[in-house]
Amino acid sequence: MLDAPHSMMNKFGGPNDANFGLVSNVIKRMVEEAKRIAISQREDNADDTNLDLAQFLPAGKNGSILITTRLPECANHQTVGKDIYERLDQETATTLLLKACGIDLSLREVDGDNASTVAELLGCHALAVIQAGAAIRHGICGLAEYKDFFQNERQTLLEYFPSQGKSTYGGVYATFEVSAAYLEARNDQVAKDAIQLLRFYAFMHFEDFPEAAFEEAWKNSKDADVVSSALLSDGREDIGALAPWHVFHLPTFMRQSPYNINLSKICLRQARSLLTSLSLVAFDSAKETTRMHPVSHFWSRDRLRKPEESMNAGLNGLSLLSLSIKDPWARDVNPLSSQLKPHIEFIAHSMKEWDFLQCSFHCQQSACRLSWAMYHLDCESGLFALLQMIPIQRDESWIKTEYGLNIQLLHGVYLYEYGDAKEAVNLLEMINEAWMHTLAADDRRLLVVQDQLARAYHMVNDMNKAIDLLESMVEIGTRTLGPEHRETVKAIALLKAVVKIRTRTLSPEHRDLLASQHELATAYLETGETVKAIDLLKSVVKIKTRTLSPEHRDLLTSQHELARAYRKIGETVKAIDLLESVTEMRTRTLGPEHRDLLRSQHGLARAYLEIGETVKAIDLLEPVVEIKERTLRADDPSRVRSIYVLAQCYRRARNYKRALQLARSIENVAQNRPGEKLADWNSKLIGLILKKMDLEKTTRSRRAGR
Repeated sequence: MLDAPHSMMNKFGGPNDANFGLVSNVIKRMVEEAKRIAISQREDNADDTNLDLAQFLPAGKNGSILITTRLPECANHQTVGKDIYERLDQETATTLLLKACGIDLSLREVDGDNASTVAELLGCHALAVIQAGAAIRHGICGLAEYKDFFQNERQTLLEYFPSQGKSTYGGVYATFEVSAAYLEARNDQVAKDAIQLLRFYAFMHFEDFPEAAFEEAWKNSKDADVVSSALLSDGREDIGALAPWHVFHLPTFMRQSPYNINLSKICLRQARSLLTSLSLVAFDSAKETTRMHPVSHFWSRDRLRKPEESMNAGLNGLSLLSLSIKDPWARDVNPLSSQLKPHIEFIAHSMKEWDFLQCSFHCQQSACRLSWAMYHLDCESGLFALLQMIPIQRDESWIKTEYGLNIQLLHGVYLYEYGDAKEAVNLLEMINEAWMHTLAADDRRLLVVQDQLARAYHMVNDMNKAIDLLESMVEIGTRTLGPEHRETVKAIALLKAVVKIRTRTLSPEHRDLLASQHELATAYLETGETVKAIDLLKSVVKIKTRTLSPEHRDLLTSQHELARAYRKIGETVKAIDLLESVTEMRTRTLGPEHRDLLRSQHGLARAYLEIGETVKAIDLLEPVVEIKERTLRADDPSRVRSIYVLAQCYRRARNYKRALQLARSIENVAQNRPGEKLADWNSKLIGLILKKMDLEKTTRSRRAGR
C-alpha cells in the first residue's frame, strides 16, 4: 500500500520546509515503483492550495486512489466520481453526539431529543458534534443545557477539545484558523478582499446571500433618487433617504470596472473563489448565492476580536443592505428583497450590540429603510429590532418635524400590524393631520398613512371614521352617494368605486386592484352577500395562484377568506380543502405564534367541528388556545373566540367538565363586550353543558339504584 504523500510531508516538513525536495524525490520514486503493481493510495487532508497533487498521482489502470480535501478544485483529479460531505444527516449526527457524550444508545429515547437539538444547532458538523460531546462528557455542561450555554459561551465550547482524540488540526475553530492564517500570510489584494468578504458574510445570515445584492447596491449608489445630501425644508437630512456616508462604507472589494461605471464583479468573484477554495463558503452557481456552514459562520463572527474590525464589517453589511433597497415605500416585494429577508433580519438583531450607533443619524437612515423592507416582507421580529434604533422622542417640536413624522409613521404601522390598534390610531391620526397640510393628495407617504389609519379604525370598530377617511381617499365615490345610505352600504359602494376605477386603469393582475377586490369581497361577506363574495374571491384566488408563489401572504389571505365564504353557505368540504392547504403552508413558513397561522388553525378547527371531526378539532385548537392564553390579553376577541370554540368541541366530545371549565373562564369577559352575541352564545353553551352534566348524573344514579 502506498499511503498518503501528505502523511510523509507531515513527517518531513511542509511544502516550504527544507526537507520538501527530499520528500518529493522519495515520493516520485515510490510512484514509479507503484506503476508496476496494483496500488491503493490515500491522500489525506490534502489542503495545501499551492501543491499540485497531479505530480504524486501514478498513471495506470490498476489500483485505487482516495483523496480527502477541503479544496473543491481537487475534484479535477477524479476519474470515477466525487462526494461532498458538508454535513452529516440528522440521524447520524445525533447518534455520533450520543456516543461522544458517552451516553448508552439504549437511552436514546430519554436523551434523543436534546441530542438532536444540539446536532441541529451545530449544523450536523462532524467535528463540532464530537467537540460538543467531549465538553458534555467532561462535565463542562449537560446535554440538556448545552443550547443555553452555547448562546453565551459559544467560542469556549467550540474551542474545547480533550487531549485524547484530537483531529489533525485540533478543534473545529482551529481547523478554520488554518485557512485564515493562510489568507493573512498571502498579503496580496485578492487575499485581502477575501478576508473582508469573509467578515462581511459574518454579519449576514449563513444561508444563500445573493450576488445580485452587490450589483443592486452598486447601481443604487449612483442613483440620485436613492443617495442624496440635500436637506429638507426644516434644514435636516431626510431619514427616508440614504447619504454619501453609506456609499463610503460599502466594502472596498466593490470596485468600479475599468471599462465602464458598473461594478467590477471580477474582484468580488476572485475573493469568493478563494474563500470557496478553502471551504469557508460554498457558492451555488445555479442560484448565484453564497452560503456558509453554521459552525464556520459562528467562527467568522467570533474571530472579529478587535472592535474596529467588527464595526467596519457591520457597517459594510448595513450599508450594502440599505443600498440594495431602491424604493422602501414600494408595496410589491421583488425577488431580491425576498432573498435578503433573512440577512436583514440577522443584521437587525446584530445592531442591538451597537449602542454607540444609536446616536448615528446615518445608521437610523439605514434602520428606517430596512424597517420598511421588513414591514413589506411581514417580518415582525426584524421590524421590531430595527425600530429600537430609531426611537420616538417625546419633544413636541421634534414630533412635528419631517424627521419625526417619518419615524412615527413606522412606529404607527408596527403598532397597527403587531401591537396596540388604539395606540396606532392616535399616532396615525397625528401624522395624517400634519401631512394633509404639507403633502400632495397623491403623495405615497400620505396614502400609506391613510390606508393604515382606515384599517386601524376598522380594527377598533370605529366605522364612522373609517368610512369618512375612505371617502376622502376615493373622491369619485363621495359624489355618487347620498346622505340616505346606511354606513355599511356606503362603505361597500366606496369599495365598489375603488374596484371600478382600478379595473379601468390597472391590469387584472395588478396588486392594488386585487387588494381592492379582496376588501370588497370581505365586505360582501359581512353583509350576507355570500354568493357575490365567492364569485369575486374565486377570481382573485385564481389570478393570485397564477402570479404569486404558493406561500405568498396575499394568496393565503384570499384563500382563507374564500374558505370562510364556503363555510357560510355550508360547503364545508371545500372550505376544509382550502384551509388545510393554507394551514400547512403557514405552518411551514411562519412561527407557531404568528397570528395568521393561529387564525387558519382556528378556522380549520371550526370546519372540522361542523362535520363532526371533533378529535381533529380539539387536537388543532388546544395548542392555539394555549398560545393565545400565553400571549394575548384576557379580553382579546381572538383569544375569547378560540376558547369558546374549544369549549364547544369538548361538549361535542362529551367531556363536559373540560367544556364547562373553558366556558366559565370567558364568562365575565364575554359579558363585558357589549354589542357582541358571544356573551349570549356562551351563556347558552354553559346552560347546555350543565343540562348534560345533570342528565349524566341522573343516569348514573338510576343505574346505581338498579
